[in-house]
Order: sequence, then structure tokens, then C-alpha cells
Amino acid sequence: MKIGRWITGVTGVVLIALASLHGMKIGDIEKRVMEQGIKPPLDGILESGWLIFSAEMMALAVIAFIAAGMKRGGWIVILCGAAMGINGALMFHFMGAFFAVYGCAAIGALYLVAGGFLLKQAE
Repeated sequence: MKIGRWITGVTGVVLIALASLHGMKIGDIEKRVMEQGIKPPLDGILESGWLIFSAEMMALAVIAFIAAGMKRGGWIVILCGAAMGINGALMFHFMGAFFAVYGCAAIGALYLVAGGFLLKQAE
């Protein structure tokens, strides 16, 4: 198995697991919204944003996995890595350093490396 595909596959599995765990925490978010007294429409924005981020991470994992099997899919894997890096940068800017920021950065870096390997293998 080619190294680029292997890295993409393993990173995708990790990303889907993290996205699933993230999505399952929506109950905690709903509880905090009620405790903090966050009123509509902000409560819906927060909860939907939470779930949208989980879905985005799953979608990026699937897109990268499919792209890794394509002839010139390395560029798509690189774009997936850039998207995760941007997610991490935005979280760092607005919320500071915490586990998810480092996770997004690591996954983004792995996708960038895998995309580079895939581009070299396509030559």
C-alpha cells in the first residue's frame, strides 16, 4: 500500500472517530445552554454550529479517503488538510489553545503530508 494512501486512511479513521465523539457531546452543549440562559436564536446557532462542525470533519475524512484513490487526488487531500488547518487557526484565534486546536493542526498536517506523497506517487 502506498504511504500517502495509508496516512490518509489512518488520519481519516481518527478524524471520523473524533467527529463522532464531538457530535455525541451535543447533550452537554444543550445542558450548558440551559444553565447559562442563552436565549434564541443564539442557542440554535451554537447547537447547529456544533453539529455542523462534526459533519464537516466527517465529510473531509470521506472526501480525502476517496481522493486518495484518484490519480491526481493529492491536491484534494491537500485542500482537506488546509481546511482542517484553517479550522484550527480560527478556533485558536477565538477560543485560545486547547485540545481541539492541536487536533485540527495535527490532522491538517498529516493530510498535507499525505497529499504531498500522493502527488509524488502520481508522477
